[in-house]
Amino acid sequence: MRILGVYKERTERVPDMTQSQITYFLTVADTLSFSKAAAALFVSQPAVSKQVSLLEEELGLTLFDRTRQGVFLTEAGRLFSELFRDFINRFHATMEEAQHINRRL
Repeated sequence: MRILGVYKERTERVPDMTQSQITYFLTVADTLSFSKAAAALFVSQPAVSKQVSLLEEELGLTLFDRTRQGVFLTEAGRLFSELFRDFINRFHATMEEAQHINRRL
């Protein structure tokens, strides 16, 4: 983990999450609806619910408040939404930079 530009070794176990879980989570976060997320992802609503539940279980956190009025991000959900979006953006930027460097070699 990089903290203020200094690498610090972490000994805690990193949660075992999948790209699909993150994608499903972010799509629900965008739509605030499990059924709309399922339609956008071309999968069933139970599949989305299952993957988000597995992610919540792995993290040990509730990412959404599920109420009769709708689905809302919890504070933890908001934090992870920002983290995952930042990671995805940084990943793509790093891939582009690495490909550019590789082409020069």
